[in-house]
Amino acid sequence: MSAFLFVRYLLNDIGVPGMCSVAIKSYSNIKMKKPLKALLICLSCFLSAGSAVASLTPKHLVFTYMGDPSTTLTVNWQLIGEGADVSEAIVYYDTVSHGGDVSKYAQHSNGKAFSIDGLKGRLVARVQLTELKPNTSYYIVAGHPDTGFADEVKVRTIPDDDSFIRFVTGGDMGTSEEVRILLKNAATYDPRFAAVGGDVAYANGKLGSVDNWDTWLTYYTEEMVTADGHTIPLFLAIGNHEVNGGFKKTLKDAPFYFGFFGQNPTKSYFDRQFGKNLLLLALDSGHVTSHESQVQWMHDVLKGSKSVAHRSAIYHVPLYPSHRDFMGHFSDQGRQYWAPVFDAHGLTVAFENHDHTFKRSHFIKDGAVVEEGVGTLYLGDGCWGRDTRSIAVDQPWYLKVSGSIQHFWVVDCDANKMVYRAVDLENRVFDVYPESTTGAKEARAVFAAKSQLYELPHDIVKSTGIIDDGSAWKGSDVTVSVVNTFEFPISLQLKALAQGAKAQATGLPTGSLRLLPNESEVFAVSWTPLDGKAISLKKARLRLSVSLELQHPDHDKPLRFTGSAGISIKNP
Repeated sequence: MSAFLFVRYLLNDIGVPGMCSVAIKSYSNIKMKKPLKALLICLSCFLSAGSAVASLTPKHLVFTYMGDPSTTLTVNWQLIGEGADVSEAIVYYDTVSHGGDVSKYAQHSNGKAFSIDGLKGRLVARVQLTELKPNTSYYIVAGHPDTGFADEVKVRTIPDDDSFIRFVTGGDMGTSEEVRILLKNAATYDPRFAAVGGDVAYANGKLGSVDNWDTWLTYYTEEMVTADGHTIPLFLAIGNHEVNGGFKKTLKDAPFYFGFFGQNPTKSYFDRQFGKNLLLLALDSGHVTSHESQVQWMHDVLKGSKSVAHRSAIYHVPLYPSHRDFMGHFSDQGRQYWAPVFDAHGLTVAFENHDHTFKRSHFIKDGAVVEEGVGTLYLGDGCWGRDTRSIAVDQPWYLKVSGSIQHFWVVDCDANKMVYRAVDLENRVFDVYPESTTGAKEARAVFAAKSQLYELPHDIVKSTGIIDDGSAWKGSDVTVSVVNTFEFPISLQLKALAQGAKAQATGLPTGSLRLLPNESEVFAVSWTPLDGKAISLKKARLRLSVSLELQHPDHDKPLRFTGSAGISIKNP
């Protein structure tokens, strides 16, 4: 065969995608001059490289549960690139590795590839695997002949008996480098799955922010792999940053949450049982489903699972917040509608999020602290990578311990007990419950050495208001007063902040302001638009950011406080 005829054979009979591999395997068996052989190899690999660009190799392969976690797995992935035009998806799987050779796997299942409305240049593929063996490792290859296949991955089903189960949980992630570190830390504990309580990629349900999901999914698929190579499946509850509008919206306003993850395609709440001893409810704290409308379903599920040793729930907005207002609307809704259900059925633990802090509550029942093991334990509060928020110096009645700490929880479950460990950015355990557990004392020492961020008392900084006569605002003069209400000297810094408009304040002290107890200072401050152009105060929020530090004799490290003082807008 001549080189010309061989190239034509590749193009017409095999096609561009298969050219490079066929050429490399076959050229040595064809008699031709060396220059022609070299030309053939270069030409075939060049054309094959072009096809690789056009190919839609599966990306971001994640596992979720649409059925029993002991016998089913849902495989989800994306096809990113122009020309996405397939409607089918295939998963090949076996209990032994075949290195990605799809012809050797014992089983395969078919699924669908679909688009998210309005999202161009990508498809989502989903395949449901059923009749799997419990507590078994499976080797999986996902893709389609028209798009190519991803590399082989390994994943485990959940035991269906009394076996020990470990999982990790938390929420409020985002796409910072701290998220990647914390995910890598979480994988070192060899969890069977990860339960995420909402606010995952902070894309806010907006199609233009899909890159946030790409980044987060890259972090997750690269880092959430155990030391022996098992990819860690996901169990996700919905949060406000999954939804375009945050609260009181519809399923269509959370396209990525429902599109990227196969869990319950028609509802934002569902339950899964992990082995014989753990039931986990994913609840919706008012994002696309109201608290009240989930109550009867919760009663039915918990009533029908009395034989399960540990019934638990994960959701986003806490019933017992560690940073936000206790009387916040959605926290209040949770206590009104869900807490009585938890109490009636003896919910073991509730995993809460949203506040970007760490907390462990007392046991609570009927809105009061009760003996350990009698009521429900509330753990949170969603700081799996987001910047920390402040906590109160004097903890509210319902909290046993809290802190401004990035963390996730490692949870161990067996027939007799559940053990909870909070783990920080340095992969150190800093809180353990029960407190009699091995390592709890060492964890308390780690926690005690941490510097916390406390809420600023409201009466430290005050400002006079700005008169708004309804016309475009060009500036105002105000008086800012600062007083030290502590019993100890303080060091304080002020910074002007404007949301919704470009504005600045002159006359604030530069650097640190040091005040003795009861000492005060007053400043004449001028607010003006940053570029000199008039702005509308109805669209702008002006405030002062306050950072404060003091040395308390009962603490080795300085106490840090943060908060803000709003500037009221007055009509004449």
